[in-house]
Amino acid sequence: MNLKSVTLVLFEGAEPVYSIVNKAIEAAVNFFYDEATMEVLEMAIPDEAYNDERGQIEATLLIKALNENTQLDKKDLTIALLIKDMYYKNMNFIFGLADIKRKRIIVSTYRLERDYSTQHVAPVDDLNERVFKEVLHEIGHVFGFEHCPNKSCVMSFSPTLFDVDNKLPLLCEVCRSRLKTF
Repeated sequence: MNLKSVTLVLFEGAEPVYSIVNKAIEAAVNFFYDEATMEVLEMAIPDEAYNDERGQIEATLLIKALNENTQLDKKDLTIALLIKDMYYKNMNFIFGLADIKRKRIIVSTYRLERDYSTQHVAPVDDLNERVFKEVLHEIGHVFGFEHCPNKSCVMSFSPTLFDVDNKLPLLCEVCRSRLKTF
């Protein structure tokens, strides 16, 4: 895939986290793309994306907002960083979501920063590795990868933080061989 320009959208409040995880995001982009330029753009979270009843952001409405932003139309890939909790359809929460057709991805750091079962705050190195894995995973979807059954592959489905932490920050051998076909 020939990619030259990446826009990183920081949804409101994401700037402090971005200053911590920016190298992890760049590394995930560089895993798939050589010499891509990155531009940072700030964006408000649309009011309609917030579900008061759940106290979460509906991920599909964030994707919709990204797709409606004409500044992103000429970009090859858009990565959005969110610090709020988000969900998709009937799932309690998600770490990330990709719009494969429009090449837009969202990664939420909300549950990557803290283990909500123990209230343990992640050390910076753990947060960076988790963000790297999730951005890499979502870019993989843009490439056409589906979820991998190999639980150690970065393309495996991760419904919990435990799953994110236990998968490796790389593609398994089967997925690596598929990468050569793109």
